[in-house]
Amino acid sequence: MAKTVTRKMWTKGVDSRLHCVVTEQSIGEILSSMQEDFKSVAQHINLKRIQADEFAKDKNNERVRILQMDFAMNFSCEYQNEVQSALWSRGSVTLFTAAAMHKGSCQTYLICSDTKEKEKNTVAAFVNHLYDKELVPDLPVMQGIEEVIWTDGPSSEFKNRFMASLLKEFSVKYNKTFTWKYFATSHGKGVVDGVGGRAKSLVRSAVMSKRKSAPVVQSASDFAGVVSKLMPSTKVILIEDKDIPRSSDVWNQADAVPGIKNLHMLRSSLNQDLLLFRHAQMPLTKPTAAASLLLDTEQTQIFKENDWVLVKYDEQTYPGTVTAVAGTEVEVSVMELAGNTGKL
Repeated sequence: MAKTVTRKMWTKGVDSRLHCVVTEQSIGEILSSMQEDFKSVAQHINLKRIQADEFAKDKNNERVRILQMDFAMNFSCEYQNEVQSALWSRGSVTLFTAAAMHKGSCQTYLICSDTKEKEKNTVAAFVNHLYDKELVPDLPVMQGIEEVIWTDGPSSEFKNRFMASLLKEFSVKYNKTFTWKYFATSHGKGVVDGVGGRAKSLVRSAVMSKRKSAPVVQSASDFAGVVSKLMPSTKVILIEDKDIPRSSDVWNQADAVPGIKNLHMLRSSLNQDLLLFRHAQMPLTKPTAAASLLLDTEQTQIFKENDWVLVKYDEQTYPGTVTAVAGTEVEVSVMELAGNTGKL
């Protein structure tokens, strides 16, 4: 009789609450389940490493200028001494952080706005302002420099067909190649996160300081005025909601990008079709409807020494570590069951 063990799992029910489910399974069933889970984890780790290596290469490449950007958590406006009911009527400030990196230098930007919408029109307005007013890619000194945007991949903000259309618009507008690269999920932290966090911390400390000169911050304009004095090395920009174009006509040419949720790189060059990449080392030859199927079925394995892998031999699966890589051949030291534990 196969030995069984008790397994506890937390699942979300129809009432959106977490419930503990207790089941009895054989060791073989649990091992099989863990092996299936390990596949997705290994793919995620592989993607994370590839994109992290690509980001490091871009930072060290003098022919590339990076614009890393992200939305920070909104700043909640408070009074130094407020009654309890003021909690329900607090205003908020939307913060958009960015950092331009080129040849070892880094210039940070903080866009403050009273808009409540973090969607395509807002992102387009903020990014257009940065390139039109601050970065100016078509300057003679920037000729031959590729513009690369790095962000995380929320579909409501950065990874959608509208941003792909915006990328193509930039390549035509500035007559150069633009590339949009996405970090692996939950691995997009950087200098931009420090800018947003420090700005909110400094402004809140100033508001609550009890000094007679303590500022009052109740709007995006107030926030921008205070933080520009507290963070002089960061360029602070105020863009109000009324200054954000919201015409739907500008997005009529935004074509669908099949399988975009699984893409981590888009490249647009003048007079060429948009190039799609599963990740920085895996381009798709054509942006067709078949791309979505390819993204779901084709996997690229890039092994390095000391990587953890699963090896299938004689219908059995063994965990192990990569000890050597020679071209397409990989040498692995695997573990086999020895009592209740494994050994190499």
